Amino acid sequence: MEGLTPRMTHESAEKLLQKYADMVFRIAFARLNHQQQAEDIMQDVFVRYIKKQPSLTDEEHEKAWLIRATINRVNSYLASAWFRRTRPLPSETLVAVAQPEDQARAVRAAVAQLPSPMRLIVYLYYYEGYPTKTIAQLMGKGESAVKTTLLRARQKLQKLLEETDDELF
Repeated sequence: MEGLTPRMTHESAEKLLQKYADMVFRIAFARLNHQQQAEDIMQDVFVRYIKKQPSLTDEEHEKAWLIRATINRVNSYLASAWFRRTRPLPSETLVAVAQPEDQARAVRAAVAQLPSPMRLIVYLYYYEGYPTKTIAQLMGKGESAVKTTLLRARQKLQKLLEETDDELF
């Protein structure tokens, strides 16, 4: 990559990408439910990181920066005139998390049916393991709002999974 300052070498940029690309993609996908837009946002986030090269204290701070940057970039995209004037083709199912079982697929499909803010909170809480307080800070919301959204998401997921079970049997 041309233009990298001595602080960010090609190797360190590759390591960063390998370490966090999946997480950034899944956060963007959780909000957008569209693979190509999520990939574009992922690319934008990493390009911004490489250009800005923020001074971060540790790995957790770096991860939080990337999550916040992803959320901000998705919000900018959703507010853009381009997004408001276009409608994507029907959405794809949620990207596999690494478990091929039917039950895991059913859960991912149910999560994909949740509204985008709920999907993001569910992803950050269950897949990334963030506590509600940290999610609230990352999303710029109150902790009680995150807890309420998480509760409602669980209720919706339970209904969706019960419907899936009824259809299967």
